Amino acid sequence: MRGSSRKRTVTSALVALCALTAAALGSTAAATALQADDTSPEGLIDRLAALEQELPLLPPEDVIIIEDETWAEFPGDFTGARFELDNLADRARELFIDADDVDGPEASAVSDAARAILIQREGYEALAAWEEHDLAFPLDAFDEIGVASGADEVYGLAQVGLSLLLDANARSLAAHELLRDSELADEAERQVFAAAYDEARDFEARTRPLIHRALSLQTTQVLRTIDRFGSSAPGVEARARTMTVVCIPREAYLAGDSVAFELPEELAALGQTPAIDCPDIDNGNELRLVGQ
Repeated sequence: MRGSSRKRTVTSALVALCALTAAALGSTAAATALQADDTSPEGLIDRLAALEQELPLLPPEDVIIIEDETWAEFPGDFTGARFELDNLADRARELFIDADDVDGPEASAVSDAARAILIQREGYEALAAWEEHDLAFPLDAFDEIGVASGADEVYGLAQVGLSLLLDANARSLAAHELLRDSELADEAERQVFAAAYDEARDFEARTRPLIHRALSLQTTQVLRTIDRFGSSAPGVEARARTMTVVCIPREAYLAGDSVAFELPEELAALGQTPAIDCPDIDNGNELRLVGQ
């Protein structure tokens, strides 16, 4: 009888434990489902912050320009990046759709950030196809009688993929610039968005210019003359050979009012994060770079 009583006690305890576990899992699942359906601006921000904490570090790890060719090397695992983003694509798509239906700057920023993830995924899909292209037919391969049996690089796929990454990063930068300062986000979320902004800004300053060069696109920066015929050594250096120029983002220059580009302080304000294709001018002719 004592054995039977103990058995019933253990069984009852196990049943109670299972019930508690099931209740806890049910509560967690319900909370997750509730968060996934939350389309308030705060809820959208919560969902984006949770999603972005699962994003992996994405390639390219570097862009190595090949000096004697109009191309570059792009170290990194693009196939792995595609698989990583495949796992997040459904949530990103749902978040993009939900945020796109909500008014307000934060909702628009969340929509753009989620869309950037989807565009990245498309980019890595093309880059993964480019990466895998020469596996069956190695580059520069020949058969036993010297006939080429390899495959040319499919630069078109790489160009499409890299162009999509440029688009995605531009969207991410603008979105996270707003979200990192939003009062609708809590402190932890603002830190997530600030880190994403810093990463996107660094991409714009270093990686974008190199990709532009590899794809033979225009430089990301332009040089603008803001004054001429001034010399710190009159009578020694010819004034006609001196000028002051500023390096500014091409998009800001093309979009701005021409009058706004006459004042050095306004020009310098555009160059707080100098890109690597903004030259450090020093040729002995009194050329000075404002804002560096």
